[in-house]
Amino acid sequence: MLTGSALLAHHTAIKAQGGSNATTARLAGYVTIKDDGSERIRFTDYFSELMVAQGRMSKVRVTITDTFGGEPNYSWVNFHQVYVPVDRDPIRYIKKQIGWAGTKCDKQDCGSYVTLRPRGQCVAIIIDWM
Repeated sequence: MLTGSALLAHHTAIKAQGGSNATTARLAGYVTIKDDGSERIRFTDYFSELMVAQGRMSKVRVTITDTFGGEPNYSWVNFHQVYVPVDRDPIRYIKKQIGWAGTKCDKQDCGSYVTLRPRGQCVAIIIDWM
C-alpha cells in the first residue's frame, strides 16, 4: 500500500488521466479479497491516508492499558488508530473517538506522546503521534 508523498503523487497522476476513485484506490493497494474471491476496496483507509499525506489529518496510535502503582502495567492492552483533523482539539477528538468523551483526565505531556489518566480509574491512555 502506498502512503505519504508516494500516495499523493499516485493519486494526482491517476486523477489527471481521468481515473476514478475506485481505480486509484485499487492501484494504490487498498484492496482486500473476500471469501468468494471478489475484491473489496477499502475507501476509508485510502482517503484517510490521502488526507494525512495532504496535511489535513494526523495519524495517532492510542494505547489503553491498566496501571499498577500509577504507572502503565500492560497486563491488558487495547490499541486504536485514530485519524485526527488538524483543525480540531486533538485530545478532545481522540477521547470522543475511543468512547471516553466527558471523562475527566489528568494530562501528562511527555514530548512525543501524551498520557491521560482518567480520575478514579486504574487506567492509562497513551496517545502517540505517528
